[in-house]
This record gives sequence, structure tokens and C-alpha cells, in this order.
Amino acid sequence: MEKLPILIIIPHGGLQIPEELESHALTDRLELFLSSDACANELFNFEAEVAGVITTHISRLFVDLNREQTAVAPRTEDGVIKKNTIYGKPIYEAPYFPDEIATANIIKRYYTPFYNTIDKIIKSGEIRMIVECHTSLGIGLPRTPKADMPLPFITIHNRIERNMAPIQTCHDTASSMLLEMLRKGFSLSSSMETKISDKPATGSLIQTFAKYIPYLRLDISRSLFFDDRYFNMEYIKVDQLRIKSLRKKIWDALSKTYLKCI
Repeated sequence: MEKLPILIIIPHGGLQIPEELESHALTDRLELFLSSDACANELFNFEAEVAGVITTHISRLFVDLNREQTAVAPRTEDGVIKKNTIYGKPIYEAPYFPDEIATANIIKRYYTPFYNTIDKIIKSGEIRMIVECHTSLGIGLPRTPKADMPLPFITIHNRIERNMAPIQTCHDTASSMLLEMLRKGFSLSSSMETKISDKPATGSLIQTFAKYIPYLRLDISRSLFFDDRYFNMEYIKVDQLRIKSLRKKIWDALSKTYLKCI
């Protein structure tokens, strides 16, 4: 089977702590899992079907690859280097926090190569579409406007803002077709929310690479697999048959959308 010229980017699927930070970290396996885009590395692993898949094994708590590299705590709570988990728990034992030298080394070792690899693949001219893939929370976090409220099952982002002007990163025809095919593939009822976001995406990846070829960000809710049927809390594992089934449905929708619209 000929591979489609699609680049898949998965920035938040990692679960590991960088070895240079491990001795100072407070996070356990469950916290790393819950703070990641859980199962994203497996759910969107289309290596046999596409020209490239870029992912990471490092947890976003320690190196967030979808943030500006200059955004570091305490200047921002949600930068490339963070102090707290998404639930507000400290990541490091007090009073440790990576200093400027440690931060520079971390960025050089994990962040810069990630971006350089994507840039090199795009410049090869072999890519005709980029899909940035995430798994999203099923319920809003505490202390947010959507606290304890159900969040969309599928969200597609195809807009950014650049120089104060809105820019479409992929046309609505492809975005709408992908959304509708995913709805059907997942057998979602009309009451289960899905959407093409009307707000500009702010992540560093789409801002950096959405320039010359169609770029979509796809968020799939973890509620599709993170429940009593599919998730084992004791072993912190998701039923792989469920992941395999969802993965096939995502690929069917994505490949058909590409072949018809791009």
C-alpha cells in the first residue's frame, strides 16, 4: 500500500520523565498518565499508512512541545517548562526548579530536535498535509469556565491568528468532512457535541508550521476510552482492542478526507 503524504504530529503522548530531572520529580505513573494526551501515541500511530509520524516519549509536564520555548515558569503557568500539573500539584520537590542552564539543556536535548525534524520533513517537499493529534479531557478541569462540564468528543482546529489577522490553515470542506466521518465512525448521537473550533488555535506547532500546506489539529476526547469498560485503574492501562478499533475509525475518516479534499 502506498503511503499518503501526510505528516502526523503527536506532541503530548509521552509518559517518561527526562533522566536529568527524575531525581527531583514528584509525579507518579498515574499523574503522568492523566497529565498526558493519554493513548495518543497509540491512537494516532499511522506509521504504516503515512509519510511520517513525529512523537515523543517525554511527558509534557517536563517538556511541553506545543509551547513557545521562551515560555517558562514562573513567567507563565502553562509554558514549555512547568511547575505544576494540570490539577495544580507541584511537579518538583521544593525548592527545586530547573535553572536557566538546566532549562537551556532540556530545550536543546528534547525541544529543538523535535521542531528541526518536522521542519526537515516539510522541506523535503513530500508532505501535502499535516495533522496535529491530541486526546482531550472528557470533563472540564476545576477552576475553569467548563469545570465539571462535558467537553466535545471531537474538536477540529483549522484557524490561527497571525499579525492580528485570522488565517485558515485548512479549508472548511476538508474539516467538515473529517468531522462528519468521525461522528459516523464513532456512532455519536446528535446530542454528543463535536465542532470545528471558531477560535484561533494558539499552540506553538500550528503557529510555526501552518504556512504552506494544509494543517489540521484534531482533538479526540478520552471519554471514548477512559471509563470503567476500557480503563483499568489498578494497572493504569486502556483496553488495546478499544484503541485499535478507534484507531481504525480515525484512519478511515482521515484517509478518505485526504483523498477526496486535499
